[in-house]
Amino acid sequence: MTIDPLAPPARTARRRSPATVAADPAQTAAAADAALLVRRVGDALGDLALAVDGLQVGLGPTLAAAAVQDPALLLEAQKLDLVSQSLRGLMDFLAAVGQRRIGQEPLHIDRVAASLTLKSLADRLGGASPAIAADEADWF
Repeated sequence: MTIDPLAPPARTARRRSPATVAADPAQTAAAADAALLVRRVGDALGDLALAVDGLQVGLGPTLAAAAVQDPALLLEAQKLDLVSQSLRGLMDFLAAVGQRRIGQEPLHIDRVAASLTLKSLADRLGGASPAIAADEADWF
């Protein structure tokens, strides 16, 4: 049995069924608008990640050649990869948030953030002070 890390904690109290709770049309519309906005922002972040990936491919050979003369350029070039990974992490974060019923159930942001692969990004989005993993540089 797998446990969804994003699912809310189990409750022992009995909840009313959705049929017994009248949905407020304004709240439903607001939740739909919020979900749409989250999806659009996530899509925009994905597009930016693809653009950064293109920069890495286009500039990579030139930067690698220049890094022979100045090794610091290689570290600068690696920032592009971190930006790309961070953008994808934010995109994944928003996708996980968008799967929740915004405005109708708790988001459990700390659990959503814990699913991110970049530790410093997960810490920031979860509300903690970012801790930099030994294998992860934090350029921001």
